[in-house]
Amino acid sequence: MFKKISITLVAVLALLFITAAALPLFFKDTIIAKVKQSINENIDAKVDFNDLDISLIRSFPDLGININQLTVIGIDSFSKDTLANIRKLRLDLNLMSVIRGETYQINGVNLTDPNIYLRVLKSGKANWDIAKADTVSTPEDTTSSAFKASLKAYEIENGSLVYDDASLNFFMELNGLNHRGSGDFTQDDFVLDTYSDIEKLSVVYGGIPYLNQARLKADLPLSINMPQMKFTLAENQQIQLNELILAITGSLAMPNDSDIVVDAKFDAQQSDLKNFLSMIPA
Repeated sequence: MFKKISITLVAVLALLFITAAALPLFFKDTIIAKVKQSINENIDAKVDFNDLDISLIRSFPDLGININQLTVIGIDSFSKDTLANIRKLRLDLNLMSVIRGETYQINGVNLTDPNIYLRVLKSGKANWDIAKADTVSTPEDTTSSAFKASLKAYEIENGSLVYDDASLNFFMELNGLNHRGSGDFTQDDFVLDTYSDIEKLSVVYGGIPYLNQARLKADLPLSINMPQMKFTLAENQQIQLNELILAITGSLAMPNDSDIVVDAKFDAQQSDLKNFLSMIPA
């Protein structure tokens, strides 16, 4: 009897494993078509990728999609700008939304080795403004997209980012960026737990270098109120720049399309000379 039960259990587990391995194959062509459809309908840029892998085993109970060697190149004024070059983009989709074949629900996003280049001209025109104007849907209508963001977690591994804003005479470069966040993005009011580790952070404003390849670490929970577009840091949160440890509290709000309201306070938690010297020449 024990032998029969064992054989049955092994057979059931083997069947489940084979099903989990084979199931994505039935959806691959449909998902590739959905991805290309979403790109063509929503993005006004040159988008390309080498391959698309689908797996249920690595991301169970979600369906994992790996988009390899994804590139986004601008057009017109930004035709020479590679907005994004991502070695691997992983999307974790709600399995039931895929089986139903309706709008695919994205629960998680992971970027591996992304190189992001954001540029703003003196006129204020930005190279990431690549969303096509929707002349059919109302602002509340989201049915035109094949994918719906319902994020619970996201992560960036070994990223590089350049932000070059000629309108503000501001430049920022991040190398060795590792960042992750988790929260319920489906809610209007929620807490986003974030962790950031940047190997080299450089900031130049008005021609003055304020940071030069500084190391940054931060573990910050962020309270987000979407209706008011307000982002608030809890008390006594810390940021480490090289050996300088800063406590930060405050908020950032965008009450309308043109205004940004910042209320922030920084305090040095350690005032030893060596902590400040670690910022020189940074």
